[in-house]
Amino acid sequence: MNNNKKRLENKTYIFLSAIIFSTLGVSMIHMSFNEIFNFIRNIEIEERSVNFSRSSIALTSGSILFILFSCYSLVALIRDKKFSKETNKVTLKIFFIIFFTSIISPYPVSYYLEKVALENGYKYSDKLSQSWLYDKNYVYIK
Repeated sequence: MNNNKKRLENKTYIFLSAIIFSTLGVSMIHMSFNEIFNFIRNIEIEERSVNFSRSSIALTSGSILFILFSCYSLVALIRDKKFSKETNKVTLKIFFIIFFTSIISPYPVSYYLEKVALENGYKYSDKLSQSWLYDKNYVYIK
């Protein structure tokens, strides 16, 4: 195969997309960890009510996907050539595994956080909790 066909085109767009995706990924990680840490901190200081959202847990896995995409793009940019088909297949499998994890992970994590709340004397409030499509906001009160 000719080496020119393997060279990257649109390097500016690749670089900009890598910056945007990594910024979004880091922001998403910050938001999701912040919500989980606030939930645990509020339990420790014995707030009257505590809550967390299932979507914030999914953000963690999704953010990893964004950051992985950014790294993949930056490595291609540094190498200044396209990846092989084998590398693309492996990377695509990793992307799908992380995507699947982002859909599944909120369930066991929310189960664990519910267990933490119940062990600390909180009760689930169906009246205050909200759900919409995939997302659910869990509210626990003392």
